[in-house]
Amino acid sequence: MVTRLSLEQKIHGSSPCRAIFTLAFEFLLPYTPPHLLSANFGVASVVKMSKACIKTKMKKILLIIAAIIFLNAPALWCEDASLVMLVNQERRLANDFVPDLVKVGRSDVLLSPDVAEAYVTMRKALQEAAGAHNLRLISGYRSFAHQEEIFFARVEYHMFQGLSPADAFEKTAKYIALPGTSEHQTGLAVDVSDESIGNKIALSFADTFSGRWLAENSWRYGFILRYPKDKKEITRINFEPWHFRYVGIAPARIMRENNWSLEEYYDKICLYDNISGD
Repeated sequence: MVTRLSLEQKIHGSSPCRAIFTLAFEFLLPYTPPHLLSANFGVASVVKMSKACIKTKMKKILLIIAAIIFLNAPALWCEDASLVMLVNQERRLANDFVPDLVKVGRSDVLLSPDVAEAYVTMRKALQEAAGAHNLRLISGYRSFAHQEEIFFARVEYHMFQGLSPADAFEKTAKYIALPGTSEHQTGLAVDVSDESIGNKIALSFADTFSGRWLAENSWRYGFILRYPKDKKEITRINFEPWHFRYVGIAPARIMRENNWSLEEYYDKICLYDNISGD
């Protein structure tokens, strides 16, 4: 005997990603033409979807629609243009948010003007300390559309590896920000690498001279290591030794002295200032 769970039971205790997909598929599947689905196709089938099933166009369309439902949810925040703006899974940027941007040196990477200037200064200091120019700027500003493309390409990759849409979505969200929740859209964040590891975005960057120097000195130039290893429970993002965020020298110093993530700084400093009216 098969017991059909109620919708409330299905989403109770689920992560936000899984709950969203459960809701989307639950409501969309009844309106899907029957000849495009197997006789017993349902939410349970989606969770156990095989590689063969994934290849059907209709199921891919359902995945995209489910994602659109999530991504078109109202932005919780979209107007704070300060250097310490907090962007994460709870505080989205508007889809059309675009900061002022300039190219960094001779590269095609775009950053906000203050960030570009600070990065060049920091890079020169690192070069002098290392006696070589090994640091490479891999990524800066990314539009909402670009982030969307990166995210769902990875979701699709995990699905073709055999994961269900919900599992693929959750796994991707652990190390790639959802469109609208990426700091790269602010123009305030950089991804960097080192020639010694082939200019790859990798955890091994933490063990390079550049990685160690930046972790120790980036605050002096207004940058913070945005996703430290010991702050995963707060940031909800895995350790990323290559991702640095510009916040300004004074906030960066405060965060370093107190061992705060940007979330902690925002909660303890920014929210207090807003409430007190200072």
